[in-house]
Amino acid sequence: MRIATKIFISLFIVYAFYTNFYLTTNDAPRFSLTAALVEEHRLEIDSFFNKTLTPPGWNKNATIWNGIDYAVYNGHIYSDKAPLGSFLAVPVYFAIRLFTSNIGFLSYFCSIFVSGTLTALTAVLIYSGGKYFTKDENLRILCAFAYGLGTISLTYGTIFFSHAATTFFEFAAFYILYAVKRRTLGDKYLYAAGLFAGLGILSDYYAALIGVCLLFYCFTFSKKNTIKFFIPFILVIGLMSLYHYAVFNDPLTFPQHFHGTFKERHEKGFYGITGIHTDAVYGLSFSPQRGLFFYNPVLILSLLLLGRFYRKHKTEAILIAIVSISVFLFNASYDDWKTGISIGPRYLCPIIPFLILPMFELKNNAKERILFGILLVISITENFLYVNSRMNIKETNIFGFIFEVPAIPNASNALDQLLLQYGTVFQYSIPLLIILFFAVWSKEIYKAVSK
Repeated sequence: MRIATKIFISLFIVYAFYTNFYLTTNDAPRFSLTAALVEEHRLEIDSFFNKTLTPPGWNKNATIWNGIDYAVYNGHIYSDKAPLGSFLAVPVYFAIRLFTSNIGFLSYFCSIFVSGTLTALTAVLIYSGGKYFTKDENLRILCAFAYGLGTISLTYGTIFFSHAATTFFEFAAFYILYAVKRRTLGDKYLYAAGLFAGLGILSDYYAALIGVCLLFYCFTFSKKNTIKFFIPFILVIGLMSLYHYAVFNDPLTFPQHFHGTFKERHEKGFYGITGIHTDAVYGLSFSPQRGLFFYNPVLILSLLLLGRFYRKHKTEAILIAIVSISVFLFNASYDDWKTGISIGPRYLCPIIPFLILPMFELKNNAKERILFGILLVISITENFLYVNSRMNIKETNIFGFIFEVPAIPNASNALDQLLLQYGTVFQYSIPLLIILFFAVWSKEIYKAVSK
């Protein structure tokens, strides 16, 4: 079995294991639009929104989420999210609907086959793209798992939020661009890069910041062919405008303008962007409440290695810096920069694979590999605690710092959630997951031990 396939299977199993059979207020409108498209062939979600939050028989031991994320226009309820995730889930919903109408099962499979699949594929891209930056295959594998298990991508690979799709499409666009630059792919693939960059914006509107950066990056090495990137990129944005026109009768109006709960917040500044909040700079970087480097300690290596990466890959290092800073400042400028109930700074998810790239500059010496190992173990442990909490977190003041402490629910994974419907749980779920993981990697583990 190829290494890339093993990475995908390993991560997909983990994500499937921790994906929920219920929805939160964030993914409920996204799933409701999927259901409305399949069941009623329309964009209004009136018939589905409330029932998706509390599917019968599934929320006995789960947090009951209030439906606060939706848009209201002309007396109908609509999704307040960018539409891509809902449309990606349509074939999944359609296929599963042939066998069951249970919302728990339908939402589970939509989540895992969109968020889980795309997060695992992003990790595969990190491994595959690593060949351009290092000859050390073991380092490429570890960096892929650092992303897939050691960052907040682990949590957002298990829920039907937008971040997995946004991250995949924007990073895939970069991957293609870099391959074209290195001449391992032909110029015709610039069309695919532009398409993917545009799809990222259809998943999260603020991904336009990354898409524009990628457009200029394309121009740095292929001025004459940048039009091949630009055409599909702008066409996808045109599709987004058509969706807005179909829903709100205005191609330039975003769903947040008609938000049913937080309309006043979105009316501040430009759709809630009110200028950089000074407390958000620390809050989104190192704070224990939403800090990027607190929730993803392994990314500290990116800060340490970016200079070394710059010396070999100047343009790419600049791109990483601009992409990261622009998305960071956007999040810091948002009125609700903490983004409600959240595991880490979720709006920063799309920059994480870009920040993994400098880690390919790790040298094969004891000092750097030990540091990498320590940060990786801390990152994986921390993120497994958070994914295990199923978004059940409690703000706790410890020595004057606000921490988001994860709870330990009765049924923290898909298997136990299924068994709980029959009044029991399987106490050895996590050991079973570990056994499956090692079974996939038994050959590589044997080789490592033999040395």
